[in-house]
Amino acid sequence: MIDLFYYFRKKIIDPLSSLRVTERWLNSLSLKDEYQAHKHISDALNIFNSSTDPLTKERLQILMRLDEGSQLLQKNLCDIYLKKHASDPELEQKLWKCIFANFWHLAHGYQAFIRDYLDHPEQSEISKMIPLITVRAIHYLSGEIKWRYFHQEMVQPNMWKRLHKLYRLSELHGFSNEKVTIAGGSSESSCMMEYFRILMLDMLVPTSLQIEQIELVEQWLMRWAEVMHLDNHYAENRHTHFIDLSKPAGAGKIVPETEGEKLRFWDISPLLAEVTRSLRLQREGKQLDRIGIEGKYCDSACLDFMEQLSTLWMTDSAARVYPRELSDNKTVEVVCGISCVISMLDSHSSNSESCSLNALSAKWPIENESATGYGLIIHSDACSNAEVGRLIGVRDAESNGPWKIGAIRWVKNAESGKISLGVEKLSDSPRAVKIERLELAQLHSENLQEQAGIITADVKELRALFLPNVDNKGMASSLILPISEFTAGKIMDLHDKQLTYKIRFTEILENSEDWARIKFDILGRRSRAA
Repeated sequence: MIDLFYYFRKKIIDPLSSLRVTERWLNSLSLKDEYQAHKHISDALNIFNSSTDPLTKERLQILMRLDEGSQLLQKNLCDIYLKKHASDPELEQKLWKCIFANFWHLAHGYQAFIRDYLDHPEQSEISKMIPLITVRAIHYLSGEIKWRYFHQEMVQPNMWKRLHKLYRLSELHGFSNEKVTIAGGSSESSCMMEYFRILMLDMLVPTSLQIEQIELVEQWLMRWAEVMHLDNHYAENRHTHFIDLSKPAGAGKIVPETEGEKLRFWDISPLLAEVTRSLRLQREGKQLDRIGIEGKYCDSACLDFMEQLSTLWMTDSAARVYPRELSDNKTVEVVCGISCVISMLDSHSSNSESCSLNALSAKWPIENESATGYGLIIHSDACSNAEVGRLIGVRDAESNGPWKIGAIRWVKNAESGKISLGVEKLSDSPRAVKIERLELAQLHSENLQEQAGIITADVKELRALFLPNVDNKGMASSLILPISEFTAGKIMDLHDKQLTYKIRFTEILENSEDWARIKFDILGRRSRAA
């Protein structure tokens, strides 16, 4: 086994002294222990980035050779991580650190050469290589961000600034669409494609996704990003999304108040068409390459998830454009689970909250909050209710104000035996409503209640949550109900206040184990009998 630091301590040879020496050193690494070989290269990259040697063309070639020499090892360790991260926490931490370090060192290494070029463009030896360097810098910075998502970490503002500057550089120098080969692969990519991939991944709020789902989306976007294009000028009837290069934030869906000096726009339709095309080819058996993760995420589950992407990208619960504010000893009252949330909203609307219902609630401290959700802290003994995907009701514990509803998107361990969790707000003004099959409604309207007992076993009545439309989030009105109650095309009567709506269930927008948020069509409306 080669000990990299042995060479530095003994000053026998410096593996980074020349390209030829680096090549020999890489070839001498033993691949019997891939983790150690990978660590040696990461250590070499760390020393490379710490060096004060001039950033010459040969130094760039050494960095690129270290980059290329690490790719197979990086891929193999990533595969192991995806298979074993859930079953072996100690191995998960070990692999996460070394894989993340590789992305970090390579991103910073390439960015150093870009900064040096911008400081001395006339004297630079590497001007012709700037397109390649910039693509790789965006690629590895995006990889660093993706692995932060695996640990439920949001993109920091300074990382958005770096990404925006790198893409802006490619625009100013006219190579944003120029394709180059990424290290260790045969596929080509461009600055625009790499930039677009991380923008669209971030719009899915990856901290709410499983690790496997994040990996899948990134893989799929490698294929789909080629059809997308960022435009400098807004076309009202075509563009759907935008990014502001002057702000340290991600992308968003265009709304009436969208404005700024450095905006870039795109139409998401070509991407959605690629999603539809991929689904069709997979179902017809014509797209033969696997879309799942071997041993972890089967193809059928992938197809279901792929089908949800179009909805997720268009609802724009996406990129956090609202800043988080740290809470000052504030707490919220919380109820967990769809049945408890509906019961609490029912009683709140009728001003009849009982002691038994209040016993279902708990008070959880707020760590931070924004217009789109909360960061909460709970003790580990309360974590049985804190599962990813769980529907919860939330209201200010001091004011006893209106209930809001949200979904737990991520859960992770915090210090001192506590649990940190993230909640995405789904509605500020949900209402509990009654839904029943049309047959029972017809009996009532025809004053045939005495016959209702005959068909009680065939009649279905349920409580659900109505979520009004939210224009600034691009969310149409929807219903949340037990997932077992959804059947596409089912026609029901929805009773809300003094009106009854005849509705038809159409499709699931999102779902968890016990609930689904669904779209519906309104077929008619009438006043309820007094």
